Amino acid sequence: MKIKVLGVGDAYSKENINSSVLVESSDYKILIDCGPTVPFSLWKSIEDWADIDAIYLTHTHPDHVLGLSMLINRMDTLNRKKSLKILSHKDNHKVLKDLIDFGFWPKKQTKNSFVELIEAQDEGSLDLFTYKMVKTVHSVPNRGIYLSDGINSFFMTGDGVLKGDNTKMLSNTTCALLECQNLDIPAQKGHSNFEISKEISLNNKNTLFYLYHIQDDAREEIKRKCLEVPNLSVLEPSQLILL
Repeated sequence: MKIKVLGVGDAYSKENINSSVLVESSDYKILIDCGPTVPFSLWKSIEDWADIDAIYLTHTHPDHVLGLSMLINRMDTLNRKKSLKILSHKDNHKVLKDLIDFGFWPKKQTKNSFVELIEAQDEGSLDLFTYKMVKTVHSVPNRGIYLSDGINSFFMTGDGVLKGDNTKMLSNTTCALLECQNLDIPAQKGHSNFEISKEISLNNKNTLFYLYHIQDDAREEIKRKCLEVPNLSVLEPSQLILL
């Protein structure tokens, strides 16, 4: 399994692309989240970007979904025929349907279009991958995703705080990406912080953790803080993680 980092920034970053990764195993590619600046990074850094098989969207805040229309529009312009599965919880489908339709504008999406909007289940499969949705505490419903190819496993929160039983799967996860907005933002605001991430990492010492979605002015300090924890580091733009 390999994870190509497309962006690490929060919603309003002046320095980084919106947070997104491309997960690949045995040539099956899943894009996780697609904010407004993500398509540019995808086109620039992934040679075979048009062959993406599926997109998983954690929630429908603009910095996680607004790039979807542009990506679909570009694929349609290239006359894509291969099915593109867009997977998300049913709560998100109304917003996603509008974004998908806009991607085909001024045409209308037909039953024969390449896009397939799928209602994600608590557990399911995408080709060789099995997945689980994991709730976090956020200002809108957010479900992180756990992926396994049968050999390695990967988790990404989307936005929000992991709590209670929803942290248990991390003990069996090879690599996990945790949203970390700031050093000390209160958890009740719906974003995680360094101290929460540090505690999770120390409780799961066999898992490799990366922090992302960090505010620009907090990145360097959080990098320094990560030196205190052997299995915790800050995710870097364009990083490639090989598992």
